Amino acid sequence: MYYYKTTIRLNGNTMNEVVKIVSAPELLVLQFVHGGDAVVNAKEIKQVRVSPMKEKDRLKALYDNALIKRKQSIDNIFGALGVLPDRLPDHLLERFDIYDDSEIDESDIVNVARQKSKDPSIRMNEPKNQVELDREQTVLSDDEVNVADIMG
Repeated sequence: MYYYKTTIRLNGNTMNEVVKIVSAPELLVLQFVHGGDAVVNAKEIKQVRVSPMKEKDRLKALYDNALIKRKQSIDNIFGALGVLPDRLPDHLLERFDIYDDSEIDESDIVNVARQKSKDPSIRMNEPKNQVELDREQTVLSDDEVNVADIMG
């Protein structure tokens, strides 16, 4: 199951935000409780093997009281025998700019490297010329730089 670090706007209020690490199904429940736009800035941070029944029991303990106000329950949302999602649905992954790294193909990486090697402005694995070496010698450390001199 994937976990996300996200900012939750309680009841959608931007003045009442909480940063929390939540599982994929918990994020969906929080959207249901607080509103679809109440969950922002979600970043995928880890994947952990979790028993779906234990996770469902944890969600029931945490959110069933809040869901009663909406005449719902965890079982109604995911189904009494329903399977909890391991990861957010595709439309939410796209909304939060979370991309699946497993879709990267090694041939794509090789093709990009070949294109760069054909571009004369990009030098790969070539030694620095004398001008570049001279410029490196003129760089000063931040201790030697006086901001007043730069500002004029």
